[in-house]
Amino acid sequence: MQGDFLDYFLLEELAGFAGGRMPSIKILKKADIDLVVAQFAAAAGRAKTAGFDGIEIYGGHGYLLSSFISPKTNSRTDDYGGPLANRLRFLLEVIAAVRAEVGPDFPVWCKLDSREIGKEGGIAPEDCVSAARLVEAAGVDAITVTAYHDTGQGKLHSASNIPHDPEANVPAAEEVNRAVRIPVIASGRIEPAAADTHIASGKYDFLAMGRKLLADPALPSKLASGETDRIRPCICCYTCVSAAYVRTPVRCAVNPETGFECERTPLAGGKRYAVIGGGPGGMEPACRLAEAGNEVALFERSKRLGGTLRFANLDFVRAATRAWMPLGQNVVIVGGELVGVELAEFLPERGRTVTVIEPGPRLGKGLTLVRRMRLLAELKEHRVALLGGVCKIAIEKGAVGFVDSAGTKQTVAVDHVIVAMGANGDTALAERLRDAGHIVETVGDCNGVGYIEGAIRGGANACQNLADPPGKS
Repeated sequence: MQGDFLDYFLLEELAGFAGGRMPSIKILKKADIDLVVAQFAAAAGRAKTAGFDGIEIYGGHGYLLSSFISPKTNSRTDDYGGPLANRLRFLLEVIAAVRAEVGPDFPVWCKLDSREIGKEGGIAPEDCVSAARLVEAAGVDAITVTAYHDTGQGKLHSASNIPHDPEANVPAAEEVNRAVRIPVIASGRIEPAAADTHIASGKYDFLAMGRKLLADPALPSKLASGETDRIRPCICCYTCVSAAYVRTPVRCAVNPETGFECERTPLAGGKRYAVIGGGPGGMEPACRLAEAGNEVALFERSKRLGGTLRFANLDFVRAATRAWMPLGQNVVIVGGELVGVELAEFLPERGRTVTVIEPGPRLGKGLTLVRRMRLLAELKEHRVALLGGVCKIAIEKGAVGFVDSAGTKQTVAVDHVIVAMGANGDTALAERLRDAGHIVETVGDCNGVGYIEGAIRGGANACQNLADPPGKS
């Protein structure tokens, strides 16, 4: 694979990524294409028989059908290559076969890439508009508008179908909507309130959600009942999609049920619990225990709940430091895991020159992979020096010395040094309470830094242990 994609994997993640079986490469013959078309139709028939309400034909994101549509990946010279009508022939045959299988009244729609970002010679917006007209004529009931990218470039993995920038695909959806008469479905980091405005103004007709429903599967019903304040929000951290890259089961940073739906024992009510600590690791079990009908007291020594999570909101931090920040021009951050690199993201915006040094071979541990790809790439764009594999770090007056990964002694001039490593857990209070005879579960940073996913999942696991204690017969 060309590009910097693999550069952002931690060494332990590379093992998971490399564990899959690489597919063999084959140029499809006409008989192969006919077989795949028949398989699409058979799958559609099974879905209808199983009780599904509709089918989306996946014509995007670099998969087989979209690889035929893209002029970058389709170099065929037969009836399935060349002009757009030929490159769409495979998809149009699939649509026809699926429609024949499920009948005229069963909802069938199609997903199309509006563009291939960073892929020179790939799908362009005008291709998508023309393709939309052709699939409309082929008999689909709606079109989902998405985007894709050059997969060799790590940063672009959060720039197309799962965009970092909100509403990035809305202009393309609006353009397609003007070109066809069937409904258009938008996708890609669009908040429900924004979608209401877009739909009302005619930019598109429906909103497709993926990550938001992993964070809260009840989101649609909560919207319908006006319970918007009860929606558990997706924080767009890419935990869910990053799991696929390293071949682990899907999970969600803010919803510990995702991927573990069948592994929880229902909590009993009628008991009394004290939760000490009002960060996410404490608030999660407090909510769960209270919702199960228990009496819960939540203790927090500061005046506000949220713990260190409140400081993860960089709009909050930017506002607090707009007028004043007690740091000199040259800053060295010792520690290149999540805390160090996210701080490094913030400081260049305040005009500081930043160097990050990290004993580990690669930076960004603690960040999910897709988030790490974007953040580290943007730090390089901001000319932040990112140095992994360093040793013999020495903080001196006006300078930080270290030995780099090549074994060369280096010195960096510095006005301030920030040590962003070495945080440890503290379970002393828990041990005292256990010694006093209480049943105690430890959650969150008292066990060591686990970030938001570790805190919330730890809270859920603590409740599970209370409901079904380890060793219980």
